[in-house]
Amino acid sequence: MDILSLQGLTKRYPAFTLDHAGFTVCQGEIMGLIGRNGAGKSTTLKCLTGFVHPDEGDIRFFGMPLAGHEREIRQRVAFMSGGVDHYTRKKLHTITAVTRSFYEERWDEEAYRRYMSLFNLDEDKTPATLSPACG
Repeated sequence: MDILSLQGLTKRYPAFTLDHAGFTVCQGEIMGLIGRNGAGKSTTLKCLTGFVHPDEGDIRFFGMPLAGHEREIRQRVAFMSGGVDHYTRKKLHTITAVTRSFYEERWDEEAYRRYMSLFNLDEDKTPATLSPACG
């Protein structure tokens, strides 16, 4: 089964065009995007997550087109960007509440609590007050 299928993805900006990108990720596969700065990696991810709407192309998750099925797809897909730099001053419980709302009935509170405990995270702290990630 194709978990993700991207065909003819095109996004035009004044100084850059992502031109008819395509790939497929099947169940059990792991895929990475590798390329020079400006190659279109971030643009591709932004289109896949709905942060940016493509000008052309077909994006499908689990056989469903992203357009028109965003909510259902978001219940099954998670995305983590390179860093938490948007809400460095918000408390973890506030960030969690927003994130929890994206996943509605699929939110796993038990797993959340387990990871909070495992990493000894205090929900009343902000990302700015936590130790930075290694690397």
